[in-house]
Amino acid sequence: SWGKRGTGQCTCEPGTWGRYCQHDCPGGKDNACYGHGQCDDGRDGKGTCTCEDDWWGSGCNKKCPVFKEDVCAGNGLCSDGAMGSGNCSCVYGWTSRDCSVPCPGLLEAGCPCHAHGMCHADATCTCDPGFWGPACGKACPASARTGNVPCSGPGR
Repeated sequence: SWGKRGTGQCTCEPGTWGRYCQHDCPGGKDNACYGHGQCDDGRDGKGTCTCEDDWWGSGCNKKCPVFKEDVCAGNGLCSDGAMGSGNCSCVYGWTSRDCSVPCPGLLEAGCPCHAHGMCHADATCTCDPGFWGPACGKACPASARTGNVPCSGPGR
């Protein structure tokens, strides 16, 4: 500020930062943080953004994955924020980049792989011993479960 009562120090406009207000925030001073966050502006600011929920990247200019209007399809959490990766962490039973793909058995039986196997990121099941099928929903014959007769088939 200047004048008789001034401090001799710059007073920055919103969206600018630095000792002399010489830097614009990411996105520019008129669109700081691309409109999806708050910039640490001002003379003592660092020009970093604090992103709104579901936005990520140093400038808050990247949206988390959306499926049918829901971030991470409503089946996971997004790593958001300026230091986030934008990746979804899906709840167990859901997979894919946006958590929109159910594991086999989830919709039919209410649990992934009919609770008789492990679901993988590619939406396939590895069945527990004694169960088989794409969703591990088929039990092997009793003799196969005891190890006397082999049980084979997809997802065995």
